[in-house]
Amino acid sequence: MDDDLSYSMEARVRVALSASAAQVSTTAASLVPTHDEYGCPRGELAELAGRLVGTATEALTYAVACERRRGTSWERIAEVLEEDVAAVRRRFEKPVARLDRDLVEAWLDPDQARHLPEGADDPAANAARLDEWLTGDSRLDDAFQHHPDSEVREHPVSSGLPVMSLSEHYELLASAARVIDEDRHDREAMISLHRRRIALLEWLLAEELVDPEIAEDVDEDTLRTLLRAARRRLARL
Repeated sequence: MDDDLSYSMEARVRVALSASAAQVSTTAASLVPTHDEYGCPRGELAELAGRLVGTATEALTYAVACERRRGTSWERIAEVLEEDVAAVRRRFEKPVARLDRDLVEAWLDPDQARHLPEGADDPAANAARLDEWLTGDSRLDDAFQHHPDSEVREHPVSSGLPVMSLSEHYELLASAARVIDEDRHDREAMISLHRRRIALLEWLLAEELVDPEIAEDVDEDTLRTLLRAARRRLARL
């Protein structure tokens, strides 16, 4: 499967969080040295600190979005943030919902990936970059440096990303259909949705021929029937 079909939405948000955290780390590190700073322009320290706070706030939003993807309740998130549940929901619910919608729209139309945060737009490339950034520095803590699995030591970001489950594929198709319905059945979006459905059915059929268990309760003949019907619907659009 291509990256758009293999990476889960949670994985995309998680890489966005990793990218944001890396930026926080880099900005924070730039504030640590004091050598020669008196020759710097006035306001530079405040500017860097402000950038640090802004990026950290962004990272927190991605962390909350990732937690919600994992099924964490708002009550638990409020508890760990030591804030009121209502306040946490007011602060994060709309940004998380907006990110979820952006992910669905980008899945339907890859051109919309430009609206996604760094990391979520291209999880494979960004995770690989962050692997290199993390392992090429002393930032990697002992837990990873001495991890028994060499894959984790060499790819501390990309090795832990979840793949998209079959149930998530179905849920994503349903979410995309709802987005299209809200947009009054945009034709191009409808075409993209049918192409996504066809791609999934083609993948399931190919996997079914190798492992009959992969498609769960759907056999090869049913998959072929569904695929033919999906292609006919696409041709009529």
